[in-house]
Amino acid sequence: MPEVIYYISDGAASQYKNYKNFSNLMMHQEEFGIHAEWHFTATSHGKSTCDAISGTVKDTTRRGSLKEKKYIVTPEEMFVYCKEKLSSPTLQFIYVDKGLVLQEKERLLQRYKHFKQIPGTRHYHSFRPNGEAIVLKEFSSSLNFVSFYFKRAEITLIPFEQLVIERFYCFVAAEKVQVGILEEKDSEEQDVTLQMMKLNRRTGVLTWPHPAICISAPLRDVLSVLEDPETKDGINFKLPNDGFNRIKDLQKNLPKSSCVGSK
Repeated sequence: MPEVIYYISDGAASQYKNYKNFSNLMMHQEEFGIHAEWHFTATSHGKSTCDAISGTVKDTTRRGSLKEKKYIVTPEEMFVYCKEKLSSPTLQFIYVDKGLVLQEKERLLQRYKHFKQIPGTRHYHSFRPNGEAIVLKEFSSSLNFVSFYFKRAEITLIPFEQLVIERFYCFVAAEKVQVGILEEKDSEEQDVTLQMMKLNRRTGVLTWPHPAICISAPLRDVLSVLEDPETKDGINFKLPNDGFNRIKDLQKNLPKSSCVGSK
């Protein structure tokens, strides 16, 4: 058995370069008993043998469905057809039932609550777990690195059903406690969209930034509901003292996330 598994892929944020995938990478040793690293190719250089195989599978299925006039319309039918037509010693097909996928999704959602987004991932192409931190490098061969501690401290989450549209909330973004108005919430993904306001951290006055900034955040990054701030002109909003003090306390207790080093 190898000592390390090296994953290599393109940098699609929706699939690979996101905190959910990195949290799975952090748990790889615990789950599978083997260390793992993830390395990202340069833009437009991510194609490999697996892309050719998936293309062949889809093309064979499409042609078979048309030629044999036996329409393949379900995942199970596609699995049976490909297993019969394309299986070989180097290419095997496995069918994963939808119920198993949903069960695994629920398990992983509990994991993701304890991790936070890593800022600036676009600039890094090498990610390696190291204890409680993940080591980020610009290139796999780089000597300089950043150790990012992105597992969150235990917090009490606001129950999703208690989140109210158009209420003010403080949340974490870019390692700072921010203030915004809740615009949307997604119960399936357990995340929210907030319109962020610009906070004067000396006076507690909020203003609308131009252009408007909308932030998508996981539920675990929503820290507290705030009492509506007062405004006389609809431009400047003054936070109540207890709300402003709460933000300062939350900011003070945010753990430091990263340190820089070289070797």
